[in-house]
Amino acid sequence: MARARIYAALLAVVAGLAGPSVSRADDGGGIDVDAARRERTNPILRPASQTPTARVTALAFGGTENDVRLYAAGEDKVVRVWAIERDGQGAATLAYRGHLLWPIYRDRIGAIMAMRVLRLDGREHVAIGGIGVKTSQVNLIDVADPDRTQVLLHPDVRERRNQIVFSLDAHDASGQLAVGYDAEPDLGQPNARVLVWQLSSTPTLKHTLVTSVSRARHLRLSPDGRQLAVAGNLVDGSGGAVEMFDTASGKRTEITKLACDDRNTLIADYVVRGLDWLDATKWVAHTIAGDVARGDDVSLTFRPGFRHKKNAGGDATSVLANRDTLNGVLDVRVYETATPKVIRLAANKQVTSRAAALEIKAGGGWIKFPAGHRYETWPWILAGDQNAAATVRGVRDVFRGVSRVVAHRGGEKISLTESELPGLITAVAVEARGRFVAAASLEPSGPTVRVWDAASSKRIAVVPTAEDAARGTMPINHVRIATAKGARSDSHVLFGVGAFDPSTTTGTPWQQFQIEYPRVLEPFAAKKFVADTRAWRRLNAKEAASTLPRSGAFGTPLCGIAFTLDRRQFVALGYPAGIEVRAQNGSNDADRAVVRKFYGHSAAVTSLDVSSEGDWLLSGSLDGTICAWSLRGIGSGSELGAKFARRDGKVVVDSVTSFGPGWEGGFTAGQVITSVKRAGNVVAPAAWLDALARPTPGVQLYVEATLGGQPQAMISPVAHDPLWTLYPQRDGNWILWTPAGYFDSSPDAASRFEWHVNLGNEATGARTFLAQDFRDHYRKRPVIDAIVRFRDVAKALAEAPSRVPPADVSIRASGIVDGGAAPADGATVAVQAVSRDARQPLAALEVWLNGRRMTEAARDAGKVKPASTLSAEVALPHALLRPGANMLVAVAETGSGEERLNTRRVIRFTHDAASVERPRLFYVGVGVTKLDAEPQLKRLLDVGELKYEALDAIALEAGLRQRLVDGGAFAAGELTTLAAGGAEEPTRANIEGRLEAIAAAAGPQDFVVVMLAGHGFDEAPNPAGGDATRGFFFVAKDTTSDLAATAVTGRRIDDLLSRLPCPSLVLLDACHSAAVRQEEQLLDLGGLQLGPQIVTACGRQETSKEHDALKHGLFTYAALEALGAVAAKEEVMRAVDDGRAGWSLDEFCRYVKVRTPHLLAELATGENRGDATRDSQNPEILSSLTFEAARVMFGE
Repeated sequence: MARARIYAALLAVVAGLAGPSVSRADDGGGIDVDAARRERTNPILRPASQTPTARVTALAFGGTENDVRLYAAGEDKVVRVWAIERDGQGAATLAYRGHLLWPIYRDRIGAIMAMRVLRLDGREHVAIGGIGVKTSQVNLIDVADPDRTQVLLHPDVRERRNQIVFSLDAHDASGQLAVGYDAEPDLGQPNARVLVWQLSSTPTLKHTLVTSVSRARHLRLSPDGRQLAVAGNLVDGSGGAVEMFDTASGKRTEITKLACDDRNTLIADYVVRGLDWLDATKWVAHTIAGDVARGDDVSLTFRPGFRHKKNAGGDATSVLANRDTLNGVLDVRVYETATPKVIRLAANKQVTSRAAALEIKAGGGWIKFPAGHRYETWPWILAGDQNAAATVRGVRDVFRGVSRVVAHRGGEKISLTESELPGLITAVAVEARGRFVAAASLEPSGPTVRVWDAASSKRIAVVPTAEDAARGTMPINHVRIATAKGARSDSHVLFGVGAFDPSTTTGTPWQQFQIEYPRVLEPFAAKKFVADTRAWRRLNAKEAASTLPRSGAFGTPLCGIAFTLDRRQFVALGYPAGIEVRAQNGSNDADRAVVRKFYGHSAAVTSLDVSSEGDWLLSGSLDGTICAWSLRGIGSGSELGAKFARRDGKVVVDSVTSFGPGWEGGFTAGQVITSVKRAGNVVAPAAWLDALARPTPGVQLYVEATLGGQPQAMISPVAHDPLWTLYPQRDGNWILWTPAGYFDSSPDAASRFEWHVNLGNEATGARTFLAQDFRDHYRKRPVIDAIVRFRDVAKALAEAPSRVPPADVSIRASGIVDGGAAPADGATVAVQAVSRDARQPLAALEVWLNGRRMTEAARDAGKVKPASTLSAEVALPHALLRPGANMLVAVAETGSGEERLNTRRVIRFTHDAASVERPRLFYVGVGVTKLDAEPQLKRLLDVGELKYEALDAIALEAGLRQRLVDGGAFAAGELTTLAAGGAEEPTRANIEGRLEAIAAAAGPQDFVVVMLAGHGFDEAPNPAGGDATRGFFFVAKDTTSDLAATAVTGRRIDDLLSRLPCPSLVLLDACHSAAVRQEEQLLDLGGLQLGPQIVTACGRQETSKEHDALKHGLFTYAALEALGAVAAKEEVMRAVDDGRAGWSLDEFCRYVKVRTPHLLAELATGENRGDATRDSQNPEILSSLTFEAARVMFGE
């Protein structure tokens, strides 16, 4: 199985886990529909960036007085963390500290819309919500230990109807967390709900509040935690409202309605633009009011915002000043909770021209805005801190096209330097003590975060840096499909950020990407393309909106294109949340029906184009991606991509097209339908066949079924995935990938992107792996060529060479409960894998416990017919269990030869051990400098002389002993070094013998480190002259020219390390230049990252270097620094610090990865140039899922 293990590492669920599954609520009240979507375990390729790649929706400061942290979250679905540090002179800088993850999908699911930093039991937590993979999901992440993440979901599955979290607020003293959602009128729920949680080690739902508004866009808990204010638009559309709830009883105590005329309601997302408390009895609301200007030079959509904090004297520190329209009135009102009436009008100034100035009262004084300026702010971009008496807000000068960050502290304005920005401000934050201010903006160059030091008023950091920006992604504002001269069909994608003029290359720079092989990304050159003769009519936002008989389900369209296909007229519309295609053969709603919907972008769609033949669509988005979509078969068949039939009075699934909406939703041939809901409404059995055969695109289908007597649930929005997605980068690098998992890229791009893998657990269920780790299988140009040519993923995979079809396998386990307690000591767990595709017989079934291979059931191809079912039974003695978290993983393999796929099922459970012994450290160090057969190996393999490998292995043992054993983190197990002149020579027998001895001696709480320093090869020449043997071969002291028979093989290392019941780390320092391709072999070790964590000394095309000035290899010297055996580089230590207490294995590995190329650069100057100037050396970390259940600490 070893080599084939990498082949399904990602596409067939590298971490993941089971396919569509069903779980029932404790009360038996229904099926958890969220578990049904097949895509939830598919990997997603995305930029591996330390900077935001899409709009930032939330900023927040956290940490302590001496360790200030900044958190940023948004549409790119991760929370990034930076630390603010001061140097010896007191100057502040921003240092990246990593990111916090949650499960995501390829479209907008996973986008974070709200974030709150809070303290619970003295520990800092980050609460995030948005468009979660579970409806109404909020993740409460323990920053010091993200594995302790809690998922807040309504305990009744039937009540998980709200999908988008729009607001969060917490009251630390009382431990309350309020979560505001939008409504779902299509599911019979027009009123938004608010959940109030009582936080603890086991959070409980305190109240479910049904509001009178359609979206709980603003909510604030009062300073004493006794009241909750909720604001939004009234469901009946008559205006806005602020509702007050008593947090003890959950009862509504009052409602204040805020009128707004029809014109303002039409242009406003909501009437109430901001909400906060002045004190325990007074709240303040910012509304939109007055007339509306409709001048040609004024945009009709402006979104002011307001947040308000008091200072120690009770006066307002700052009040947001805004005019919504040129002839409108800003309306800021302060209310008492006892009687819903206005007690003070804070702003009341009618402005009738640009020449007038606007004055807003704030506390005891007036804030005056200059004449001729117009200010706009978004609803979430004013923040403050009550204790610090400080606020920060973002304002927009629409006449000059810039935004400004304005901050006040103690009633005084802070004159921030470089505070004028070229884009829209989307989030702001102020640090708890008023020392730092942060703002995020969406600019023409992309999303940006800036931080200021309030004391000096100076800007201290900009993210991304100029260097990062030069190689990052960019927001896409315009796209076109073009045909090169001499090409027979559309061959290029053109894109840019400015208006497109095909007659000139001046002005805003455009780029051209050749989608046909050979692919290249370069500046646009008009003379290379034939004239565009297409008659398609491109629509701006206003024209796109005019094509709708009513407002689209996605909101207001931002762009569009009208085109003709098969003599029918269509219009494609791009929205903030997706794309829809409508037929346009008449004037009424039915004739303009939606015929197809697309999901794939994680931010707003800004531009669309249709191919010359009209069979595929191109889109650009602010998330930096360009997507292609198939238009074939539009309006002529089932949009599910599945066929249904009625047999013996039952509706059954007849067939399912791979990668269609039905396949993504979990539909499988042979299912017997038992229930159908469309948009939440029950469909009568007589209408099931019609509802499934002719579903409405974008209208959610929820279907229950049985397969083999087992209940299943499928959910589908009836929307299509892209054919391919292009990530262009500013420096000419690019990556083009398909949701099937395959990609093509420029040479350097694979190291800049990562796979985000959902592990099937909404709490800690996400990991990332660099794209290059799996490029040897998934970087498939022929597959991408076929998709570009056929514009059909399923057909392309069937026709393209070296294809690997998706696995369709289910895995069940009995005798153990996911998330439960360990079974009785020695109890047997039964595991069964079933292949539902006759073309994919099961080849093997493995079961692993905490990284140890427990059993394997495999068929013998020569004796047994291909199996559709494999079973295994595993005993779980408590002696092999860790105290606390444990992980059982079942891996089922299908296919044959090198085209094998794996499907996984991960079961996490806990074990309460009676006593916990101190964990032990085991070490096997191997340093091979002298070879018995060196002359023969030199002739055969060009083996060079090695100097310091023995010293490396010896020094690493001493460093581990000093840091981990003497430091108190571990007790001493066996620590042995095999090196020339030592007690044991590094022969093959001695190396394998030591690994066998440790496998027998180590316990589940222990930790094993293996160091292999010497020559390594990725193939063994045949001494008889035949074909070479592929694999990984480590050269021992007694290895001969018959490498395959006498070297320590990767399969043998895999076998020995898979016997370990505990986490293990392999440090591989192979010095021979021909051995640098071993990474693809090492990915086999441990079976899809189930075994050891591996750190290689260099990349695939690099050599591992040693240097006389160090008397060590660079890789080992960096490891010794990380252990404290020699002086470490402080700036690198800070860069890899994850912000949690102690020094962990992850931080150790990252230090080695970052420091090694630094050492090379330092040694490549002055007198110490040596051989370090030949090329680069960049270690690679091959992460292991084994460590998910056990965080290995290296001491303080």
